[in-house]
Amino acid sequence: MTTSQIPGADAAPGVDAEELWVACIAGASRRNRYLTDIAAAGLELRTVRINSAYRFASERAQRTSDKYGARMIELLAVKPTEEGSK
Repeated sequence: MTTSQIPGADAAPGVDAEELWVACIAGASRRNRYLTDIAAAGLELRTVRINSAYRFASERAQRTSDKYGARMIELLAVKPTEEGSK
């Protein structure tokens, strides 16, 4: 995902848009559902790992994460090429 794909990324001058994006848990999904949705979109998952060192930017988000067990994952998903799918 690029900054230009993040809605409102340019809304806060001087703030790292990627940081804002990963700090949001409002759209959180169960891990298996999330990974299934990515694959269903035609992307090939290459790397998936839990980032246990990640701490949410706000205390409120961290408390919500702790309460519901939300975790930050890092992943690499690529669109397969015609040549690569043969």
